[in-house]
Amino acid sequence: MAGFVVGNIKLNEIDKAQTLIKSVFDKYIAPGYSPEGIRHFYEFITLEAIISRLITKSFMLAARTENEIIGVAEIRDYSHISLLFTAEAYHGNGVARTLIRTAIDKCLQKNKELKSITVKASPYAVPIYEKLGFSCSEPEQVLNGLRFTPMIRTLK
Repeated sequence: MAGFVVGNIKLNEIDKAQTLIKSVFDKYIAPGYSPEGIRHFYEFITLEAIISRLITKSFMLAARTENEIIGVAEIRDYSHISLLFTAEAYHGNGVARTLIRTAIDKCLQKNKELKSITVKASPYAVPIYEKLGFSCSEPEQVLNGLRFTPMIRTLK
């Protein structure tokens, strides 16, 4: 596998990130969601919605090879993972782990007292987050057609 680097997303990369998110969502997550849930997710990942969140309350990291974005993570309020997606060809190669590690470091720089980071994981992502050190904090829920399990990772 080619090497990759992780850093803040650039404004001109957000459309590429959105394309990556949608393609992975459509293949791995959407099949378990209702039409309402899919519609709500698509509204969440419009370019306008992403840019608005990045201006007000979130930051986004991108994992890049020389030629492409292979993963993205969006963190809200320096404490909650809103999005974490890796290109299919790079699943199992440490991209998500590196994105999470980098995001946690950035959150801790902002708030040295941060005790935990949370996520609302799709059914597909629960075992992935468990491998990344998260545990379920509540049973699976459905909100606006979106299925998720609240999860938390305690920070040392």
